[in-house]
Amino acid sequence: MIVIDLLTVQKLLPKRHEIVIQNFHALFGNVQSFRIVGSAALSMAMVAAGQCDAYFEYGIKAWDMAAGQIMIQEAGGCIVDPEGGPYDVMGRRLLCGSSKELVEKLSETLTHYRIQDENPNI
Repeated sequence: MIVIDLLTVQKLLPKRHEIVIQNFHALFGNVQSFRIVGSAALSMAMVAAGQCDAYFEYGIKAWDMAAGQIMIQEAGGCIVDPEGGPYDVMGRRLLCGSSKELVEKLSETLTHYRIQDENPNI
């Protein structure tokens, strides 16, 4: 089960919205289900608790990720930059999952996005 955010700020960031939809289609049929929770902290807590397998988001703020990072790491999960590099709380994007192998596979599958390339003021 993958947690995903589909519709946040779609008018302000149309390229981001397009890439999120592409990623949804790339994963559709390869995962059991999707959940749209609406809260990054809750989504990350669900990964840490084993209630879902992975979560990714582009354009997220540091305050939405900080506590989630601790929960994921303390639970033995993996958190990285979606392109597979080291996680950066100021990077405005994340990919976390229940295992390193799952995160690596998702990183290879996802189309990546940097909010700074579309609108650095958001």
